[in-house]
Amino acid sequence: MKRSCLVMVCLLAATATAQALPPGVEATFVRAGGNRARLERAFADVPTAQRASLAFLLEHLPDADAQALDSTFLLREVALAHAAREAVPWGAQLPDELFLGFVLPYAQANERREDWRSDFQARFLPTVLACRTPGEAAQKLNETVFATLGVHYSTGRARADQAPSESIAQGKASCTGLSILLADACRACCVPARLVSVKWPHKAGNHTWVEVFDGTAWRFVGADEPDPAGLDRMTRARREASYRPMQHVDNLGGVAQGVLALVGLGALLGESPFWHPRERALYY
Repeated sequence: MKRSCLVMVCLLAATATAQALPPGVEATFVRAGGNRARLERAFADVPTAQRASLAFLLEHLPDADAQALDSTFLLREVALAHAAREAVPWGAQLPDELFLGFVLPYAQANERREDWRSDFQARFLPTVLACRTPGEAAQKLNETVFATLGVHYSTGRARADQAPSESIAQGKASCTGLSILLADACRACCVPARLVSVKWPHKAGNHTWVEVFDGTAWRFVGADEPDPAGLDRMTRARREASYRPMQHVDNLGGVAQGVLALVGLGALLGESPFWHPRERALYY
């Protein structure tokens, strides 16, 4: 009788736990296959104050990441993102949707997944603590990151969509690799950032740059191309934005779906047909 009661209590507890999971998290656990236990461990161990952030990450994991990432990686990403938000002057005023969508994610495109946030937060967060806005911080980072890391544009890089450590090891990166470095450094310092890509009309490939949220609106900036006059002044982007169509690359490697507001570059583009929603960028 006691054994039966214990079994019943365990079953009820398991049912209650399953019912408490957000539907998107449970769906990711299913997609994770053999990696499910590691994702469940992350969700069980995350501090209560960070649970919603982890749930957001889990709900939006690409299948390959759901089947490969472990609890240590995910919990570290969430903890460091929250630590940066608490450290910067604008963190408390930053809307949750911008924090979740453009600070918390651990990847920009289809680069190799790795822990860049620990390194970049240690290197660059002290640099921006005196900045008053995320836009000011983005400008400071663009002036600082590439000289600090010793990475600059080169067609001699090994591949276009390099992870930060690959670009740092070579000292070389494509426009996409440079954009990944800047956007990652921004996210490590609680500056919302995302990649933007223009597809060439006359040859294979694309040009990539960064948009950052400056506290009021999205602004564009060329990675390793800081302008003393500030954001929204990247000459190359103004010229190449005319090569439509354009896309925002979403946080974890796919193409942004649906109708997106073209903030920052919108006034320059006029009509701006997007790439097909199922088309992915090929980085060169």
